[in-house]
Amino acid sequence: MGIHKRKKPYKRAKPLGRPDGVYLPNHEQLVKLICMRGAKDEEIEMVYGLGPGTIQKWREYYPGLDKAIEQGRTVADGQVLFSLFKTANGFHEYEEQAVGGKTPRVLKVKRYYRPEFLAQKHWLASRKKEDWPAMERREFSGPNGNPMKVESRNDVIEAILGLVTPKKDPEKEKPQKEPKA
Repeated sequence: MGIHKRKKPYKRAKPLGRPDGVYLPNHEQLVKLICMRGAKDEEIEMVYGLGPGTIQKWREYYPGLDKAIEQGRTVADGQVLFSLFKTANGFHEYEEQAVGGKTPRVLKVKRYYRPEFLAQKHWLASRKKEDWPAMERREFSGPNGNPMKVESRNDVIEAILGLVTPKKDPEKEKPQKEPKA
């Protein structure tokens, strides 16, 4: 006779959302509208009073809900992308202005908004990552590549001044030979 090992009970790797609410398919349109406003799963759970992780669990089981969330977020992302594009390139927009003294009239005036550099930089950083890195990182180190040792505020100031102060050129300091006459 062989020895039979008893199997351990199954344990979930991560807790699933509490089934506080009941899934209602007629709420998919409302969820889509909420997502069009840029809401995340956690915010949808707050609106409906659901436990953490419930929306993620429901998205796996109910394809209609998942589709509604994705469609809503696609619309929101598209609107932001279009606004970023307009801001990066500049655009014209009509606005109403009151003109006149005692009897003012309202006129529609075409106004031009100039392109913004930061919007252009953000656009290029997200679309052409290899040519336009999103952030430039610089790392400073002490002597021989060791970490900089900072003990006080004055040490920090001296370290910064050491980085920006020009070094003396030994070639220029050599005594020059006087020309023989």
